[in-house]
Amino acid sequence: MSARIPLGRNWGRSSFERLEGRRLLSVSGGNVTAAYDLATNTINIKGDHRSNTITIFQDAGEYFLFPDDGTTVNGSDTFVAVPTPGTANLKIDMGNGDDSLTIGFLEADNVSIATGNKADGVDIFFTTVHGDLSIDTGNSGDTVNLDSVDVDGNLLIDTGTSNDSVTFGGPVTVQGNSTVNGGNGVDALHGKDNLVGFGTVRFVNFESRNVMALPPQLIDGLRRADI
Repeated sequence: MSARIPLGRNWGRSSFERLEGRRLLSVSGGNVTAAYDLATNTINIKGDHRSNTITIFQDAGEYFLFPDDGTTVNGSDTFVAVPTPGTANLKIDMGNGDDSLTIGFLEADNVSIATGNKADGVDIFFTTVHGDLSIDTGNSGDTVNLDSVDVDGNLLIDTGTSNDSVTFGGPVTVQGNSTVNGGNGVDALHGKDNLVGFGTVRFVNFESRNVMALPPQLIDGLRRADI
């Protein structure tokens, strides 16, 4: 079953309120390329070293990429539709630059995200990943927000060095193992609802006061050495 965007639906403020304070990009957007590889069933999305902003969602058997803030996708400043036979893998490499990536209302097999260095933002909501979800935001102060996300495999988030923020803004269910690594810096970990992990759940390199502020379900079984 493909995830469809209910046209005309009022999505509500809660899904988007955290995007309103997004920082202004320091460099005008560049070009992001998107191409489907049938042999690997993978949509390869690759940015340059400019500050790029894209939104990805799925509807009626196609993945749609919308650019913003001066970014283009395959040279287009409107949108690009990528048809696939079914759910596909997403391999996203945004390159260096102050990048902003939003993913919502879609299903995918495996999702791999790398945003390169500089201050990046990754927002994922109302998304089902049938395999693994991997997010690597590189160095500099990055933000990662997950809300209403189901992962059938493993979850790995690595925000690299500098002062980063990871937020579970709604229910996030992980069938496999979950590792959230804040890296070096003064990092914040926020959980408005529960991260439900059926495997091992580890939070590494976060300030203890941020971890202890989470609901008990998030820190149950967490080793003190990992805080």
